[in-house]
Amino acid sequence: MKRIKVGLIGYGMSGEVFHAPLINNNENYDLAGIVTKNSVRIKKIEKKYPNTKIYKTIEGLLKNDEITLVVVGTPNQFHFSIADKALSNNKHVILEKPFTVTTKEADKLIHKAHKKNLMLTAYHNRRLDSDFLTLQRLIKENKVGEVRELISHFDRFAPIAPKNKWRYKNLPGAGVLYDLGSHLIDQALVLFGLPNSIFADLRKERIGSETIDAFHLILFYDDLRVILSSSFMVKGKRLKFQLNGTKGTFRKYGLDVQEEHLVSGETPGKVFEWGQEPRRLWGTLDSVDTYSIIESEKGDYPYFYDNIYEHLMNNKPLLVKATEARNVIRLIELAYESHEKSCVIKVNL
Repeated sequence: MKRIKVGLIGYGMSGEVFHAPLINNNENYDLAGIVTKNSVRIKKIEKKYPNTKIYKTIEGLLKNDEITLVVVGTPNQFHFSIADKALSNNKHVILEKPFTVTTKEADKLIHKAHKKNLMLTAYHNRRLDSDFLTLQRLIKENKVGEVRELISHFDRFAPIAPKNKWRYKNLPGAGVLYDLGSHLIDQALVLFGLPNSIFADLRKERIGSETIDAFHLILFYDDLRVILSSSFMVKGKRLKFQLNGTKGTFRKYGLDVQEEHLVSGETPGKVFEWGQEPRRLWGTLDSVDTYSIIESEKGDYPYFYDNIYEHLMNNKPLLVKATEARNVIRLIELAYESHEKSCVIKVNL
């Protein structure tokens, strides 16, 4: 079995929590290199991945011809420039979400990857959350009848904005709409495709906030609407999904457990029932036929890298196509336009 040598650019939360463990735990990959200048992070890498080479510069890693796949886990504003360099060095590229800051950047990368016959994708791992997989199944099985409304939340409680985190600074691609919003928008597009129009209310709610930290989006379709919302002012029990249809309602509270496991240092190989939510987090189906507790599907972040391998080696279709990731960015741009104009905006690509 041929192993793919991977280079990871950036070792913040994205690289340390979401990418390095999944790559290292997958027999199809060799975590060959990591780029970071941070001395604390270097010590962590040396302890956890002693066989992985540490690079001080991106250029140094890109010059290694044995590394054929690069994962970009840097602050969002650098996604385009780094991915562009990687493609120029004939590397396949995975960009941490959000894909880019603008659709103009996204289109340039997509064109370049196509021209050079290289893979380009984004890490929209929330497609593999247990609750989202459950939601997909219920829709496919027509459990709520014809869907009329989806309410999707990603809420937390942290009423004071942190001072030292780039994603909460006034920077290109920063703020919660690019961060958590890209997940919710991507999930909506997977379920229902592109909407006809969009309305957005974007806010700075937290004490000391420098950028958007709360949003309320409405995506309008022919026969349904999707409401996407995020706030750092939600304490206690937090709604994740509410799916309303002609036969009933599915409700789900709480978050997928895979991030929690990865943050605590656990990996798929160490957890017996990886991605399985405890019963207390299962959703409920209240329909004309029955009221029941719905066991959550198993979450499966490892599948993202399994799919990448199968695509590169056996030409299997990508889970996340670059054009899909690009369309998420387009909706974010239109959301900002809607907020600025205080009106519903027609979706155009």
